[in-house]
Amino acid sequence: MNLQRGLLLVCTFALLLGCSKRGHEASEQSQTTSGGRVESAPTRTLEEPKISHILMRRSGCFGSCPVYEVNIDSNGTVSFNGTKHVAIPGRHRGSATQLEVDALILEIKRINFFKLRDSYEFEPDGCTSWATDNPSVTIAVARGFETKRVVYYYGCKGFDAEDDIKSLVKSIDRVAQTEKWIGVHGSAL
Repeated sequence: MNLQRGLLLVCTFALLLGCSKRGHEASEQSQTTSGGRVESAPTRTLEEPKISHILMRRSGCFGSCPVYEVNIDSNGTVSFNGTKHVAIPGRHRGSATQLEVDALILEIKRINFFKLRDSYEFEPDGCTSWATDNPSVTIAVARGFETKRVVYYYGCKGFDAEDDIKSLVKSIDRVAQTEKWIGVHGSAL
């Protein structure tokens, strides 16, 4: 008899606890006004994750195109690694102002970088004309847990986002001040 009574007591307590929790959740979701109208609780809008870093990698070409990688963190820290056809090879560090970084992030948003194709290299990517022996550039932008990577081959011409990508490449070089490591000849692309 005591065992049945104890079991009944535990079940009743669990049932009451479950009902109490459900009632509390429901009262948080909606409130009844004095006029009998039900108003829902304010909802939170999700903010877009912040961009944490921007990486750009340039490949070689049939010639003396500079080969390097540059990374710009959201706090303005610049890391450069030049491997071929650069004025000062090796790893170097620099900095960009917060204003420059913010302007670069605005440009990334303006061109809808995260909605661009992953590749602009061949005819199926939208190239209306195509030439060989050109360099490529890879841009990777990290936002929250997502990293978007776009590869652009300079021999691919005539696609919709061509001017936007070229402008972004120049902006990354300008903000990172890569000219001091690659030399003047590398800024032409």
